[in-house]
Amino acid sequence: MVAHKDWPYSAIMSKRGKCLVYGSGACSVIEGVDSIMRLKEEEGVDVVIGGLCSSVCVPAGYNLRYWNIPYFPASCSNPDMADKNKFPTLARVMPSYNKLGGAFCEYHLSE
Repeated sequence: MVAHKDWPYSAIMSKRGKCLVYGSGACSVIEGVDSIMRLKEEEGVDVVIGGLCSSVCVPAGYNLRYWNIPYFPASCSNPDMADKNKFPTLARVMPSYNKLGGAFCEYHLSE
């Protein structure tokens, strides 16, 4: 893999045999999924951290499941992504809106 040239710690990480590669597609389904697939196909990544919208995270999650690549989406809230049968390699860092809404109501309605 080749580290992103603008990342200031790329030389340090390269010495350890690890590096970061950057791809971007924002919330566009086509561009976002394409960016994640290119990271796998062209860069040979071992893990994907990111993915900004459920519209990108859900289809990318299916592909990353096929390749058995760990996936840590940043802010994807689709409740379907909690299904470990569909997304066994996904570790969400933000709750679904269903869980977030329930927690919000419980907090504000309790005394």
